[in-house]
Amino acid sequence: SPHVYASNAADGWFAMGYVHAQDRLWQMDFQYRVAAGRLSEILGPDYLSIDQFFRTIGLDRIAANALARRTAAGGMDVPVMNAFTAGANAYIATLDPPDYPLEFKLLGYAPEPWTAEKSLIEGGLIAWGLMGSFSDLEYNLLVEKFGEVRAQELFPPYPASVQYPIQPASVEVPTVSAAAAADILTRAAAAEAWLPSFEGIGSNNWAVIGTRTATGKPLLAADPHLSYQLPAVWYWAELQAPPFRVRGAMFPGIPLFLFGTNGYISWGETNTGADVNDFFVETLNANHTQYLYQGTWRDLTVYDEPIGVKGQGTVPFRVLATRHGPILTELGQTVSMESTITYFGDELEAMLGIDLAHDSWHFNESSKLWHVPAQNIIYADANGTFGNIGIRSTGLYPIRGNFSGRLPANGSSGLDEWIGFVPFDQEPHAFDPPEGFVTSTNQVPTPPNYPYIDSLGQFFDSGYRSRRIHALLAANDRVTVTDMQDYQRDVYDLAAASVVPYIVAAVHVTDRTPSDALSALQSWDFETNTTSVAATVWHMFVERYTVDTFGDDYAAAYASDLMLPQFNTLENLTVNDPTSPWFDNVTSGRSYTRDDVIRRAFNETAALLEDRLGPVVDAWTWGSVHSKEFDHLTGLAALSRGPYAAPGDDFTLNPAHGLVAHEGSSWRQVIDFANLNGSVAIYPGGQSGLPLSPHYDDFLQIYLQGQYLAFRGYYSPGDLPADFVASTLRMVPG
Repeated sequence: SPHVYASNAADGWFAMGYVHAQDRLWQMDFQYRVAAGRLSEILGPDYLSIDQFFRTIGLDRIAANALARRTAAGGMDVPVMNAFTAGANAYIATLDPPDYPLEFKLLGYAPEPWTAEKSLIEGGLIAWGLMGSFSDLEYNLLVEKFGEVRAQELFPPYPASVQYPIQPASVEVPTVSAAAAADILTRAAAAEAWLPSFEGIGSNNWAVIGTRTATGKPLLAADPHLSYQLPAVWYWAELQAPPFRVRGAMFPGIPLFLFGTNGYISWGETNTGADVNDFFVETLNANHTQYLYQGTWRDLTVYDEPIGVKGQGTVPFRVLATRHGPILTELGQTVSMESTITYFGDELEAMLGIDLAHDSWHFNESSKLWHVPAQNIIYADANGTFGNIGIRSTGLYPIRGNFSGRLPANGSSGLDEWIGFVPFDQEPHAFDPPEGFVTSTNQVPTPPNYPYIDSLGQFFDSGYRSRRIHALLAANDRVTVTDMQDYQRDVYDLAAASVVPYIVAAVHVTDRTPSDALSALQSWDFETNTTSVAATVWHMFVERYTVDTFGDDYAAAYASDLMLPQFNTLENLTVNDPTSPWFDNVTSGRSYTRDDVIRRAFNETAALLEDRLGPVVDAWTWGSVHSKEFDHLTGLAALSRGPYAAPGDDFTLNPAHGLVAHEGSSWRQVIDFANLNGSVAIYPGGQSGLPLSPHYDDFLQIYLQGQYLAFRGYYSPGDLPADFVASTLRMVPG
């Protein structure tokens, strides 16, 4: 990883921009092009709809406005971006066409100069990937099909199962037509393929105060769950350029450290899952030039966004917007979206402040500028006897005047509006709590009586990772660095531990194959290792049990293509409501109980696995059917890696969603404040984005083996061991 040394910040960030471009130029360019709606220029007309979607969201317009606003504000972020940009362009200027990274040659185009605006646009892509949820529209369709009462049973406003919130304390709605909702969801799903992936998983972080560690000083762990991709999501670097003395993980092309330590504090983020996108049914005039608001016709805002298409010249495209935001569809209905993404742009200043902070006061002050996406930012320092730990669910959370935000609102009435944001000091947070640890795993951040619960959202993680890390930390008052690594690698399935006893009690089989499958569950320790047969049986059972419980109801309501409930909803029914009507079969009209459905699902599971994997149950190992894959951003197989047999599943702290996992722990850090140079980190991939470089994927096998690399700070070039230095780049003025 690069270690950048300079006498001042401007020179240091210049050098950092140079090495980012040297190692990740094509990735920087490509991710910017996704966000700016410029894929068609290099990939052709098949990508026009993707470009149109991102032009509609307007990340390019948002970044331009943010850069102007930040320039006027006079903070440190614009000078940092300008220095970084100059460094990136200094590297680009050294390239002749034969020197271009391979992907430019394969796709037949040349790199453009980098700009500060491109860094912001790329940052906007990451932000949108973490907040671009369209769950409201899917839930709207469920309400249409099932009615509000039954839809709430499927997706309770507050999770019904056991929860450990981050801070353990304290109208007539218009319906979007099925055609309009489906149109938005279809285009959003197509665009989602080009975002960092978050499907079915989340992120973890936790910190432990010195009174509960073996050394008496805090420990902090963080592992964001993003795409398994090549080039890798993260870029590992160290910057020693006063006042910046920081090391950690950066996004290529963006000059800040989102994870890491500066020697005084450490930090890392998880996504809150906040509901910050609302959808409004608008009324337009006959020629679609005005919209109705509180009885008055107002002119639509028009953005002309011509899109270059390879081989076809320029295609005109126009975005229309109301006071709420861009119009996403006019199919059947006119639906606009209001989103906090329009407030994006101050986050670089916020994170640079955190990169410089020496204590919790400066951390909190810098956090006030972090608006989008809402993040659970974890914190630790070594100040005082035992150090300090904390966490903040920081971001903009809309306060809604007359609606919950769970369903689309009436855009014309003026009654369903955002009337402000949750005050910073009332956002969920905890510092040095009596438990001695803080955690976040995308779980619901507050108890149900929190006064701004609707502002935070209602579609959170199922909570199994949260329950697991709480159990591990609560049981250990002498936590070590090794323990923290073990927890990040943990593949114990708490959902299985809760539900498998009900399977074992309900199922009675005599045939050899289903009997052997049941025996595997009976003797299971709930570890989803690659050698586990029970993990395979469990995964298939979860799928069948969910479909057998809810599938008939969805089919009867013509809702089969809509989102099924999270498994914690079914766990709650299994444990607490065994005669729930959801277990009945509406197709046959027969009344069933939980155990009837469990038996049916188990028999189907055994039959399906025997058909796919053969009659010898011992051969049904999890590693034989479950893998991780690391695809190149182009999708080219020759530049991709995998599949690799993988432990973990949808519910484990070390996640691996589905049968082929394309996302998971994308960066792992464990910070030890008793010995900062004893800290460790790792990520899957390598520092170089150049496929022919030995550093393209040299971290990958280390990561797959569950190992870590030293996360040392080398505060001057003389601190670097001679055998540690692969190359040296010296920059001089002129």
